[in-house]
Amino acid sequence: MGLKVGIDFGTSNSGVAIYQGDQVHVLPIDSNNIVPEVVKTILYITQDYRHFIGQEAVELYYKQNINRQRRFVKKWTGEIDYRGSDMHYVRDIYVYEDELQPGRLLQFIKTALHSEKYQGTQVFERYYSLSDIISAYLLALKLRAEDLLGEDIHGVTLGRPVRFSQDGEQDRKAQSTLHQAAMEAGFKQVDFELEPVAAALYYELSLSKPQNVLIFDFGGGTLDLTIMRLGDPHHRNVYASGGISIAGSDFDRAIIQKRMLPHFGKGGTT
Repeated sequence: MGLKVGIDFGTSNSGVAIYQGDQVHVLPIDSNNIVPEVVKTILYITQDYRHFIGQEAVELYYKQNINRQRRFVKKWTGEIDYRGSDMHYVRDIYVYEDELQPGRLLQFIKTALHSEKYQGTQVFERYYSLSDIISAYLLALKLRAEDLLGEDIHGVTLGRPVRFSQDGEQDRKAQSTLHQAAMEAGFKQVDFELEPVAAALYYELSLSKPQNVLIFDFGGGTLDLTIMRLGDPHHRNVYASGGISIAGSDFDRAIIQKRMLPHFGKGGTT
């Protein structure tokens, strides 16, 4: 029987932890990072379909792409079949691709779980579904954790936001996709815990008496707020919980679009 770990699969950063005795140990998964317990949620896929994550992915992306040659070629990608009231025509669609591109860098992987439309992407000659992308990232985390622990990992508890979407069907679909990706990554048992509840249970380890607690979980993709009664494992209570799909990445995008781009000349003329 293998071990079971907890994974915080975040929009910007992720982490892996194991509970031993009465303590939670966060694993130093990313030795290239300044804080090795934090892994950037970034996946870099090379031309030969090798997968790199975290700081290693960032460094390899820069190494392979700075000052390299580029050669753009025109490729047919499909056609548009237009039908109107009195006309019908078919139009070919072409894109220009850099055939010397050494790899694809994928960021904000988790954000795609919030989208009803995103299904996946083409990476060179291979199509990656959203489940394939997340599975590749989770597998890399799993292999690194197994290397550190010296044992096979059998199960995982994955954190998830209170709501992936306000639409109930989309929320269920998002968790199903995440569950499928974890299974494809090699986990035999997959459980879920709400991210603010997971944070609350960790905080509870430090309590000597019951308290009412507000958990403020401000992530890269969602903001979750939960009020709980903690301190007595036999009488825990979730009084209120809720979440919105606005968080760190939205503020980053707004700052770049509203402040940085105009500063560097957006909207101006030369």
